[in-house]
Amino acid sequence: MKDYYLYDDVPVLRNLLNIKDEKLLEEAESNITYVKLLDIDNKIYGDVFDYKRIKDIHA
Repeated sequence: MKDYYLYDDVPVLRNLLNIKDEKLLEEAESNITYVKLLDIDNKIYGDVFDYKRIKDIHA
């Protein structure tokens, strides 16, 4: 049975970066997550952390 979520030629999930190498995709995802975490720290530093702020972060 064909899995729509995997590439046809390799057992890797389809992704926006079109990376078909499992290790390379894992590294790219890790790097992207790290950069996004740094961005979150910059966005919330020194701000009031209330309901409106949380909504703004997740918008």
